[in-house]
This record gives sequence, structure tokens and C-alpha cells, in this order.
Amino acid sequence: DCGKQIKLFGVIALALTLGLAACSGKPKACDKHDWGEYSVVKAATCTEDGQEERTCKKCGEKQTKTIKASHTWGDYVVKTEATCTAVGEKERECSVCHQKQTAEIPMADHTYGEWETVTEADCDNAGSRVHACTVCGHEETETVDALGHDFKKDEQGAVVFNWTVEPTCEKAGVGTKHCERCGKDIDATEDESKKLGHDVEAIGGETTPTDGTAAVRLYKCKRCQEIYLGFLANEVTNESKAHVAFEPETVTEGQEQGARFLGRPIGNSIALDATGTSVNQQNGECLYCSTETGDFIEYAFNLNKEQAETLATCRMYCDAQPANYLNGTDFWAYSGSNDEWTPGYYIDGDDSRFETNEDGTFVMTADHARAGFDSQPGAELETQVKKGKRIEDYRYVLYVDDKVQDFDETIENPTHGSNTNMQREEFVLPYTFHLHEGLNKIKFVMAGGYRSLFYKCIFRPYVEPSPITVNEDKLEVREGKTVAITSSMEGLLFKSSSTSVATVDAKGVVTGVKAGKATITVSKEGNYKDVKIPVTVLEKEGLINIDLNGENNHTVDPEGGVEVYYSSYNQATRLRNWAKDGSITYKFASEVAGLYNIQLSGSQSGDMAETLSVKVNGKDVAVSGSLAGSTYSPVDQVIGLVELAVAEENTITIKNLAESSQLTINAIKLFPHEHGWELAEVQPTEGDTDAAVVKYVCAACGMVKYEIAAKTAKMQVAASSDWKTDPTTSSDGAFKLNNGKTATFTFALPGGFSGKMYQRCYMDSYSSNLNKKMFFETNNHSNIEVKVNNGDAIDLSRYATTTFKAVLGEELNGKNSLTKDIELGDVTLGTANTISYKRVETLNMLVTHFVFIGYEAQ
Repeated sequence: DCGKQIKLFGVIALALTLGLAACSGKPKACDKHDWGEYSVVKAATCTEDGQEERTCKKCGEKQTKTIKASHTWGDYVVKTEATCTAVGEKERECSVCHQKQTAEIPMADHTYGEWETVTEADCDNAGSRVHACTVCGHEETETVDALGHDFKKDEQGAVVFNWTVEPTCEKAGVGTKHCERCGKDIDATEDESKKLGHDVEAIGGETTPTDGTAAVRLYKCKRCQEIYLGFLANEVTNESKAHVAFEPETVTEGQEQGARFLGRPIGNSIALDATGTSVNQQNGECLYCSTETGDFIEYAFNLNKEQAETLATCRMYCDAQPANYLNGTDFWAYSGSNDEWTPGYYIDGDDSRFETNEDGTFVMTADHARAGFDSQPGAELETQVKKGKRIEDYRYVLYVDDKVQDFDETIENPTHGSNTNMQREEFVLPYTFHLHEGLNKIKFVMAGGYRSLFYKCIFRPYVEPSPITVNEDKLEVREGKTVAITSSMEGLLFKSSSTSVATVDAKGVVTGVKAGKATITVSKEGNYKDVKIPVTVLEKEGLINIDLNGENNHTVDPEGGVEVYYSSYNQATRLRNWAKDGSITYKFASEVAGLYNIQLSGSQSGDMAETLSVKVNGKDVAVSGSLAGSTYSPVDQVIGLVELAVAEENTITIKNLAESSQLTINAIKLFPHEHGWELAEVQPTEGDTDAAVVKYVCAACGMVKYEIAAKTAKMQVAASSDWKTDPTTSSDGAFKLNNGKTATFTFALPGGFSGKMYQRCYMDSYSSNLNKKMFFETNNHSNIEVKVNNGDAIDLSRYATTTFKAVLGEELNGKNSLTKDIELGDVTLGTANTISYKRVETLNMLVTHFVFIGYEAQ
């Protein structure tokens, strides 16, 4: 059968195919290779890559990878040593192909020598020191902290005070402490000179309590030995019906016990219900009767005739520890963030907001919001006291025999310590009141004595102190100037609240130190009431205070390279410059021409000359000094001197030269330069004609000053009768010519001079000339005529409307008064010079010196 044969051949062919495949020996492909180790097929060299190979143990497949060419480097060898001014160089070599490779060695650190002092630090001022690199000479400057005072101490190590008036139990002292390092006598601080307070102890003498009254005890001050009446706060008897909240569990064993009053929490909202009654008062139970109370003490006691006479007018003192929460503010006159809680005044002290009932309680006459709380959510009941409601809950009140006493805001109780460490001390209640023979009742409502602890309550007689009379109720003085406190009283003592702002000497002369406010306390030994005089110190006259934060007042370069920002933390504008050579430019106006010192207030590490570049109106300023302050404690430093003309717009550019540094600027001020004249030489007279010339030099600005005293001028005049005062015999060496007369004198200088001429003078009959023109009379010509080296007369027309009073001041009256240099005009001098001085008409002025200030010819 043909079909069957064909099928058979197909089966045979398939079998042959499968058989041949089975006999070929080729491995099947792996599902997962099992690789052997790599072996080197071709080794790599320094310049040509090599090759490695591995084989799968199951299927025999091979895999290769490249071995990168690589040098075999040896160790680096130094070719050039690095120094502190230049980088070094090192080299290494391949051990196979001997190719070489070099690398840079970074510059070495400076090798500094010993520190050398530039400016000695003293007790008040920081100093500076410098050390130089022994290799390159680079200098590094470092600030040395101020040393601080080393006050004289006794054998126990306590500071020794020299008291003008020693502190007493009732009054602060006035005294100094001596620094053994600088020799200065420094005022005792307010804390050191504070009143000591009485240190009392019970000495018995109790009266027997009857009919609901309490015992009256005798107390003696261990310090001043005076004897007083009073009671222990935790021993008020039940018979006296005095409600006292007390927490015995807060008193440890052996500790003196006191009474803890739970007054209203000042500074927290006081919620009122619909009737105006407080709903969040923090009360405690009365120690004696379990009544819920805590905000007052009530005390009843009998006085005999002698006791009553002693306490006819008295004050009440409490030995107490204020609540920690008061944070050191006045115990009775809380003045934290909520100043309206002044004791004795309802909220803002406006008496028109309430009226007093017949029973001594207070009633609101109008709705009133508590200031400072209006912005708080919760509104109505928390911030409003309603019309017609009683307000005892909102103020401190002292009741004596059920009558409200007037609060005395002049009584101060500065507390010591803060937060969790308030000190226990003696406080006087801010009331002066009267006690009498027989039964007396005291009730003290405490609106703000929150959880304060009381120990003793003492009554002391009070005698009104005598007043201290001074002629000034406030003072104003400029930096560097003085003003006096005057009085007809003797034995007055003066003390400044801030000697960094204003100082005061034993005669009451106040010196302005820096702009700000201070208070001078005037006191006197004995029972006198201190006088406090507020002092405002103004900035130096002519001072230019550049507005760093003014709109469009500054430009920076590069833009965005300088970060300028205003900090509300210490109310100052500061500049942070993180990039080398970043600069900032400010604009300012000058109303007066002359030399100005540039004062920078801020911080910068290092010497100013190396780290700052300063230009004024495009001209370089010689920069000096150093700043050692911090961002929040800037230092004031005069860094340069500049001469300004009158201009509505000047520019000052400050560039930071120190890379990756921060410059903080809190203020830039320019104030008129005051010359520090140092005697340079005296030019002797030559023969009988030339005047003696005294030369001074200002080390800061290089200007010179020549002075010629009238008594050495040897002036030539027609006759001796033409002199009002003979300069050869007058003790003050002044001269005054008669009308129409001229005096001439000659003098020699070692070189040329260009600058201004002044005359130093005073008045011999000032009162009659007070409102006369100084150098220019009503007939439109000068009173005097001054010529230098036979040139034209100096132009004095600018004085055409200026009076003597305007220039000399009212204090310059009489030959024993101060003298003053008055500018005449610009002059140019040579080596030999002649001055002619002519009196044109009546001029009651005596001249003591001729003065020349300027620069020597180059």
C-alpha cells in the first residue's frame, strides 16, 4: 500500500534526525550560569588596557572584561617647600614606565612670633595686641578684653565701700569703691547701696486680746535698735477675726512659718459673670474659720494712749517674699506687660471712671475696658467692668477703720531676684495712715499679691521728711558738656542712675557722656525727701547721624552681594557682607564745613586698616582702630578723619576687604573734630621787636596752632596813654586801644602757614555792650580793622548783625571770666610777619591772644 509506505518513511526520517542530534555533543543553554574565576588573557600596561576571561562550568559560555591601563606610582617627593606666601610642589614617578606626575602643596600656616601689646587694656577699655609671622612679616591683631575693676577687699574678701552716707534701715546710702588697678573711685551700684531694711525680732510686750481683738507685740530692729509694734502674719488669732489663707504643707520642718495670701492673678484675664462678680478668683480657705477667702487680711487690735501717740501717723511694713511670678517688679506696684495695674488706681488711674460710696467702696460710673486686653478673644465679660459695679476686686486697697486710704505712688519697693528666686525682704505698704487709742481695725485687700508669703507686719511712726530744694526740675546737656544742679542748701549728695549716660560730681555738676536718659538723685543726710531730676543727654553739637535704614539711602556693590537688614531685637540697622570687596554707600548732608571724625558702631574681626576701605565723596580716608564687638553688643570706634564742605549730599562708602568675613554696622556718626593740642615748641623773641610764638600740633589731624600772647607782643603805639590796659604789667596780659589808634607787632615762623586767624578776648564792661554788634556798628563799618603783612583788611562783614551776646555768651562778663577764641578770617603767613590792629570806635573788648590754626606750608 503506497500510503502506508509514505508514513513509514516519515517515521524513520524523524527518528534519524533525533538520533543525529543526540550524538552531536553540543551542551544545552543554561538557565543560570555557574561562572568560574577570572583569569588574565592579556596583561594591562601603563598605556594599554588588558583583558580577563571566565567560563560557565555548565554550558561553557565565556565572558570577558577589560583591565584599565594604570601607572604604578611611587611616593611623592617634595620638590619645592610650601611657605606662608607661596604654594609648594611635589612629584611622583611610575615604576614601570617612569612617567612623572606633579601636585601642588597648599600654602603653610603663618609662623607667628610672640604677642606684642599695641594698646594696653585697662579696667574700662579693651586693648589690642599684635604678633607677626617670622617668615613673611604678616601681622595678626587680636583684641584683649577689658580687665574689669579690681576693687579693694577686706580680710573676708568682701568689697570695701567708702560711704559718704552709709545705707540705713530706711534709706539708701551714697558711696564709692576703690579700684586698686586703675585708682578710680567707682559709685556703689544701686543694689550695693540700697536701704538695708529693718531686721526685727519679737521681744514680747503683748497686750491681752479681749472681745475679738488680737495681741499687739513689741518688735526690736537688731540693726538700728528701734522698737516697734506689730504682729506675726501666721499668728493672727481667731478672736481678731482676721481671715488668713495659709498652706502649711508648703513650709518645711524648721522653716519659719508665714501666711500665704491668694490675691488676684495680675496679668491674667478676670472673668466676670452677668452681675460683674469675679468667677475665676483663686481663693483658699481661711486658716481659722474655713471661710473661702485669701485676698485680704483683716486685723483688730487695741492701743493704749502711749502706743497711740507713737503711731498717730504711721506706715505698715511687711516682711515678705513676693510671688515668683512677679519677676522682680515692684511688689505693690506691678509693672510688667500690664502697666495699668498700678496700685491705688483703677486700671488707668482715671478717677473720673469711678466714685466712692459712703461705706468707702468704689462704684464704676461708666463701662470701662481694661487696657491691653481689648484685643484678646472672649471680649465682653473678660475685658469690661460694668457701670454701677464695685471694683474692690480690681485694685489694692487698705482699709483703716473701714475707710479707704489714699495710695501713695511715691513709695517704691524695688524687689530683688526674679522668676523662681524672689528674695524675702521688707516692704512698705504704699500708704501713710493714722491709728488711735482704743480699737483699730486694719484690712488689706490684695488685688495682685498673688500667692505671696508674709511673715511679719509692723507699724512704724512716720515723720514727714523735710524737702530738698533745687533750682532745676530737669536738665538737658550735650555729650562732653556740663550743666550744674544748683541749690541754696548745703550738704547735698548727688548720684546718677546711669554713669554711662551722665555722671555727676560732688558739687552737682552733671557731665553728658553719651546720648540717652538718666536720673540724678539728690539726697541729704537726715530725714529729707530725695529729689529726682531727669537728665537728657543730647548728641554732640554738629553731629551727623547717618540714617542707615532710610529709603533709597544706600546702594550696594555688587548688587545682592551685601545683605542689609534691620533688626528689631536691638533697634539697629546692620550690614552683613559675606563677599570680599563688597561695599555699601550711604548718602548724608552736611550743614557746617570743617573736620569731622567718622565713628563706626559695630563689630569686625581684625585691624580696620586691613579689613576696611572707606571713601568720603570718592576720596580715600585713612582708616585706623579695631572693633571687637558682637552683633548684639556693638563697639564705638573712631576710624578716620575727613574734611567736609557744606553740601546737601555727601557719600560715604565702606568696603569689606576681608574675604568670607562678616561686618556688622549698627551706626555711622560724624562729629566735629576736637583738636588734641600738644605743645611742640616755643619760638623765642628776637631782640626787642618780635613776639614769642607758641606752637601746638594736633596728633590726630596734623593741624598746627600758633598762639601769641598779648603781653609778649611788644606792640608799637603812639604813646603808652593809648593803652587801656598795659600788657606788660597786667596779670592777664590783655590790651585795649583807645579810639582811632593802631597797634602793630611782628613775629617770626619757621615756615609758611595757611589757615584762620582768631582773637581770644573778654569784656571789661559787658553789660553795656550785651546787645551791640560785635565787629560791625550801625554806621556800616567795622569796629576794628586787622591787616596781615600790610595786605587788605580782613573782611568782618559776616558779623554785621551779630551781637556780643550771640558770640561770647552771657557768662563771659568781666576780666575774671572765661575767654573765647573768635574767628576773624583766612590768612596766609610767611616766615616774617606783621599784624596791625586798629580800633575804629568804641569797643569794650580786651584781647589776650592772637591765634592761628591751619596747616604749615608744604
